[in-house]
Amino acid sequence: MKNKFILILVFLFVVIGLWFVYDNSINKSKTREKIIVATDATYPPLEYIDDKGNIIGFDIDLVNEIAKDLKFEIEIKNISFDDIFEALTNKETDIIVSSVTITDERKKTMSFTNPYLNAGQIIVARKDSEINSVDDLRNAKVGVQSNTTSQTEGKKYVEKGNLMAYPDYELALKDIKQGKIEALIIDYPAGVSMVQENNQVVKVVGKPFTSEFYGIVVAKDNQDLLNKINGSLSKLKRNGTLDRLESIWFSR
Repeated sequence: MKNKFILILVFLFVVIGLWFVYDNSINKSKTREKIIVATDATYPPLEYIDDKGNIIGFDIDLVNEIAKDLKFEIEIKNISFDDIFEALTNKETDIIVSSVTITDERKKTMSFTNPYLNAGQIIVARKDSEINSVDDLRNAKVGVQSNTTSQTEGKKYVEKGNLMAYPDYELALKDIKQGKIEALIIDYPAGVSMVQENNQVVKVVGKPFTSEFYGIVVAKDNQDLLNKINGSLSKLKRNGTLDRLESIWFSR
């Protein structure tokens, strides 16, 4: 009788032990890798805060699609652009998704994914304008922001006396509304945002005519994560997700 009781106890211990191992393995399989995402939510329609206090935008939808594909859990931190790269260096964040232009200088200290959006220069013209391409800018009065790539490109396409430089685009928009200038050369995202807010007056003409690509930023020592995100981006390009997001957020 005593031996039978001992056997029952041993059997119970074995069953409990096996259940513990099984349950623990199930919980581990359910655990998702958490990625901290940094963004400066001040740049619509890429990343900004809506009326309810939520961070939304093209970049936010993109990183959520990547997280869904890779089965990551994400936490988004709103960090000033002045501090965003230091946060990555200090391991306070794993990636940056914040309209960051890929440049050779930045590549020296951080890694970029493959490009996901061409944010080059675009034309924003009055709705009643007959400007349809950069070739139509030569004799038109065109506004640009001083000391920017917009001004650099404007000098290539606009007669010197017709190129008007402004300290900011608010003043340029005021002049285009008053008919003092016919068009602006401006970054694609900023141009789309301007048209969305003033669509009764201005329109976007064509697609970007320069190449200034955005990429997701990853720390230099995190090649594994970089490879995973690049793989996901390729998939999102192939299945049309990137085009769909651009259509949603850059509709004009």
